[in-house]
Amino acid sequence: MMNFWIPNFHDWNVDFQPDEMPWYARYDYVEVWDYVPPEQWTSTDGADEDSPFKLRWRDDFDSFDDDRWVKSDHWTFEENNVYFE
Repeated sequence: MMNFWIPNFHDWNVDFQPDEMPWYARYDYVEVWDYVPPEQWTSTDGADEDSPFKLRWRDDFDSFDDDRWVKSDHWTFEENNVYFE
């Protein structure tokens, strides 16, 4: 889940000021990477000690991918000061 969560737990949001809202989280793209264990570095292009990961997929949000994402419908929950759109 991608979000910008502001919980209403006092210890987590001591300086939160609701009158400063709205705040937004916007994403230009999302990449998902898989960890490659050391024994697979030689057989995985680009994976090594400095970068032990392999790109699984990237979404540039040029269109909405229903197979990858689920649209939210202005929902929230009790411990949350945010609505997910």
